[in-house]
Amino acid sequence: MTIELEHVTLAQKIEHEVANVSNILLDSASLNFPLLNGLLKSIIKSGGKRLRPQMALLAARAAEHAEQIDTPKLLTQMFSTHQASFSREGYFHRIYAKTAVLFATACELGAIMGGADEKLSSTLREFGRLFGIGFQIIDDIIDFKPTEVTGKATGGDLREGIVTLPTMYFFENGKPADVNFVKKIILSTEAHQDSDIMQAVELIGSTNAFEQAFTEARDYINQAKALLDTLPDNEAIRTLRQIADYALRRDK
Repeated sequence: MTIELEHVTLAQKIEHEVANVSNILLDSASLNFPLLNGLLKSIIKSGGKRLRPQMALLAARAAEHAEQIDTPKLLTQMFSTHQASFSREGYFHRIYAKTAVLFATACELGAIMGGADEKLSSTLREFGRLFGIGFQIIDDIIDFKPTEVTGKATGGDLREGIVTLPTMYFFENGKPADVNFVKKIILSTEAHQDSDIMQAVELIGSTNAFEQAFTEARDYINQAKALLDTLPDNEAIRTLRQIADYALRRDK
């Protein structure tokens, strides 16, 4: 994931250090099984999202004790699918385990590496947790967007029988017949016709489910930003705030 940061000098440093992390991973991917070794290196080289390493490195600098971070010191989706029970508690437990805990840990470990005290480290961990929850909710909203926007199949979670926050809001507000149609798709373990998935997406979009989910995501990210406001201002904190703003604007 590429983020255009206005703090160019620091952004360039972080980009360089994230590249170093990738190189370290490549050097470590030396297994005695050639097939697995090649597969692991292919995954690392593919890039993908580098947001968590960036945030870890920024959190390390938030303590202002380390100009040069020693990157070599850096480092299970819990989905129940096709289920008839759709609890918000279960949903938030999943997204914490899937995403939020990773952001929280990245920020906390980065801060510790940078020499932060316990208060700063715990504040940045909580920032990462709140940010991660909001980030994942937005991810779940984006899953319903057209393929030409995201580059991925529309309604991927529905296809896999995964209930996310927008769908939960739809279950609360949709017409009974429409809700039953979507639930049948989620409960079925058979492959779905694209037309059925698109109809389900349209039905969910006919309510204000996406707007409600986005409002909840924005609340989490605003809580995360509010924590940054309690910390001494520096370039790293301002850049973390910019990343939080970016998360609310992204569409893929």
